[in-house]
Parts: sequence; C-alpha cells; structure tokens
Amino acid sequence: MSENRLSPSDMATLKQLLEDECDYKLPENVMEEFLSFGRVITYGKWDNVILEGDINPDIYIAMEGIVRCFYWDGDKEKTAFFSTLPTLFMSYHPYFANAPSFYTFQTCTRAKILHVRKADFDNLLKRSHLFAMWNLRLCQTQFYYFELKRKLNTGTAKDRYLSLVRTLPHIMKEVPLSIVASYLGVTPQYLSVLRKELVS
Repeated sequence: MSENRLSPSDMATLKQLLEDECDYKLPENVMEEFLSFGRVITYGKWDNVILEGDINPDIYIAMEGIVRCFYWDGDKEKTAFFSTLPTLFMSYHPYFANAPSFYTFQTCTRAKILHVRKADFDNLLKRSHLFAMWNLRLCQTQFYYFELKRKLNTGTAKDRYLSLVRTLPHIMKEVPLSIVASYLGVTPQYLSVLRKELVS
C-alpha cells in the first residue's frame, strides 16, 4: 500500500465533512495544516488498518468506505462499532500507554483513509490552542454519539436490528451478515431468520 498526499479536491471534501461533524469551527488555516500532515492510503476489502497486539499510536480518518472495530471475547469475534464518515479513530492503548492495541480496525469495503503520524498530531496540539479545543469538542461529540448508539442498540434483537436499519442502512447492504450479527450480539442464523420474518 502506498501513501499519497491529500489532493486539493480531497482536502476540500474532508474539511467540509469534519466541519459538519463538529460544532466547534476550526479556522481554515489550522484545519489545512492538520490535514496536510496526512497521507492517503487506499485499502482493499478486509485489510487491517490497526491490528490487535500492534503498537500503532497514529491517527486515522476514514474518508471513503466502511471500517469496523472488533475484538475477541474468548473464541468469539465481537464488532464494537462501524465507521460513519468521517470517522477520526485511533487505538488508545498504543496512543496513551505505548501498549499493544486491544482492538482491530478492519475495512469491510474498499476504503480511503487519511493517516496522520502521532508526532505531527501531538505537535500541533501543543502549538495550537484552537486545535486542542477542536479535538476536545470532537471527542465530546464522539462520546455523545457512542452513548446514543448504545441507547439505540438496547432492547430485543429485533429492536437492535431495526435501529441499525434506520441509522446505518448502508451497513446492511455492504457488510456480511456474520459481521452484522457480531455487532448485534446474535448468531448469523438467528439474524437470517429475523430478517425473513420482518420481510414477510
């Protein structure tokens, strides 16, 4: 996989996506400086961006495609969440503690992802109060949506399935049932039966 500089068109698109995601408006020159540190990587389907056990402290922004975050619970694979665009993500164990990642971040489709080195990210945090404020607000926004997803994903398996169909319909179209089932906490067989019941 090669890493390429962000094109002007991708820069403009990503700036707009990030502005839409966070209600704290970062000055354009600071946003452009942040994004200019990044390199674009095009991943194939089922490529690992961050692998469980690796010490990868860098920051990533999903620009296109679907990325999932999963972990192992004994011999069962559990999907913690799927990306929505744009999703700024990192593995916090390596970032904060220089420890191996607990999660694996994996593409479910072909994906375009911006890769920013931790050193560049941290340096800008130290130099720019505005960038630090934007990151704080972005984190608060992500925590809010994380809680909202947990709220929407409570109830019966049917409730959780209907919530996923309402909020992330593209997941149902592009991600295999076995992975959707691991996100909903049901078996693929049960999910298949549930889908047939709701269609009929």
